Amino acid sequence: MLGRTQFYQDRSAEAEAAFRKAMEINPHRWGRGFLIQLMVQQGRIADAVTLNAGESGEEYRLLNRVFIHWAEGKREESRRLLAEIVERYPLYLAWQIVQGYACLGDADKVFEWLDRCHEQHDPGGHWAQVDPLLRPYHADSRWLPMMGKLGFSA
Repeated sequence: MLGRTQFYQDRSAEAEAAFRKAMEINPHRWGRGFLIQLMVQQGRIADAVTLNAGESGEEYRLLNRVFIHWAEGKREESRRLLAEIVERYPLYLAWQIVQGYACLGDADKVFEWLDRCHEQHDPGGHWAQVDPLLRPYHADSRWLPMMGKLGFSA
């Protein structure tokens, strides 16, 4: 949780240290995915690819590849992988699908899947206000109503 908070506050060095510590304690939990996102943000694509190879969950390995391929400029591959995630995991990964569409810059799909997060009671939706991937959507006229729907005050 500490690393995630630091990641959302743009405290990259501290977040990376916390994610690495979390991976030492439990290498099969969420610290790996956040560290991969951080590496992609920093342009450390080769490091992200290497780390993703050790991801034990296929669904998260696919999601990480969406981010990695987008950063590499492989737009169609990113879209294809995200479509696969949507097809295979729509009831399980609503929040992660929001993040995927945010990475791809698809505002309509971001809001569609935020709505699905709400409908499915996906706990990831409570990170919407602070997730860096969603910052570009804060100015969208749909943002404040959606945050209200998710239970945030304006």
